Amino acid sequence: MNKIHVEVITHERLAGEGILALLGRDGRFQVSDEVMNPERLVTDSNAIPPHVLIVFIVKMDDGLDSLLKNVKSLHSKSSVIVVSPENQPWRVSRLLQAGLSGYLLADENAYELYHAITSVAAGERYFSAHVSAGLLQGYIARDTHMQHEAVDGGRQALTSRELEIVRLLSGGHSSSCIAGKLHISPLTVNTHRKRILRKLRLTNTPSLVNYAFRHGLA
Repeated sequence: MNKIHVEVITHERLAGEGILALLGRDGRFQVSDEVMNPERLVTDSNAIPPHVLIVFIVKMDDGLDSLLKNVKSLHSKSSVIVVSPENQPWRVSRLLQAGLSGYLLADENAYELYHAITSVAAGERYFSAHVSAGLLQGYIARDTHMQHEAVDGGRQALTSRELEIVRLLSGGHSSSCIAGKLHISPLTVNTHRKRILRKLRLTNTPSLVNYAFRHGLA
């Protein structure tokens, strides 16, 4: 069985040497004798690319994004795991866009680190439980926000007359009844209805009524 070549890069030498020592106990991993600093890694283009790069960083900042992009440009086939005491879902999401393969909190145990390395080396992504929970909450919040924006956008796209017709249609009124209430012709009501469906990207009146009740337009 081929060993997984792992490099550790960090400015925190003691922490990096601790990670190397942990990995050196497991026969699945081939590790270097020393910790590599980030500057050396991104300038040494002749270095043999590792299967997995572990980046240990104490404080997350914008420099990590550029570091990750530089690493991936030099070693595109290497999987990158960030280990940090900080759990900031929005930053982890940005790192994912830059090519991140895994993220662990610094207080995880050795077996979690082993599992992360073998997972990303196999082409998977790996995040510790607390990081995954933070990412999930962030995605849910973003999706909810986008849904609210879409609803608000739909409301703003409809005129006051169109909103009134939506409410009447949702109340079960026919086109003829709506025409009588608004003192317009049934043909005009149907024209408004078609325009409303087009604006909200709906296909028929039942779907419009359902939309209205779900989004508070009824």
